Amino acid sequence: MRKLKTSRWAVRVAALAAAATAGALVFASNAAAADYGWTLVGR
Repeated sequence: MRKLKTSRWAVRVAALAAAATAGALVFASNAAAADYGWTLVGR
């Protein structure tokens, strides 16, 4: 295998994984903040 092709795929996979992780973290933090906010409003 050529290094260039392998590195390109590695960069793509890493970028997709990073984007998915960042999206999951943002979604989780937003859900937690909304839950916390509603808990404060409920009290």
